[in-house]
Amino acid sequence: MMRQRTSDRPLPPPIGTLTRQQQRGVECAFCAVTLLPSTVVDFEGEHYFRRAGMRVRWYPRHCRTCPKGGRP
Repeated sequence: MMRQRTSDRPLPPPIGTLTRQQQRGVECAFCAVTLLPSTVVDFEGEHYFRRAGMRVRWYPRHCRTCPKGGRP
């Protein structure tokens, strides 16, 4: 069953398009700026991807005020 999206919060870009630092949540998933505790926002909910046939949980992050997806 597919979950419906219930908010207008941004979705993360596909994991395969991100650098390692963006995948690890060290840099913004949209603009690649280094994240600080005062500027980081987790994307809503859990996100998954497949690696070597296994389902892996992923918690991507972005800037609080990122012009490409963050919210002020």
